[in-house]
Amino acid sequence: MSLELQISKVKRITKLAAPSHVINKDTIRAIAFVAQRVTAHALQSAIQESKRNKKKITGYEHLADAVIHAPGLAFLRDTVPHPIQLNRNG
Repeated sequence: MSLELQISKVKRITKLAAPSHVINKDTIRAIAFVAQRVTAHALQSAIQESKRNKKKITGYEHLADAVIHAPGLAFLRDTVPHPIQLNRNG
């Protein structure tokens, strides 16, 4: 898998996360690669959830389901919560 994420964007994110700490180029490339792999895994899992629900379009709810069911995505539960249905009649 080749690296598709722009290193400059990942470097900007790392500066936001650790503004007073210097991170070398190899570490930034590794972070970009990991982010790309996690994103691909989450997307593939969301697509599987949408197919399981017989949907042609993958939506946020499928990603939220994937975070719950797919191995290795549990750490995203706080980041990708299930949407809450609000009752307008009550």
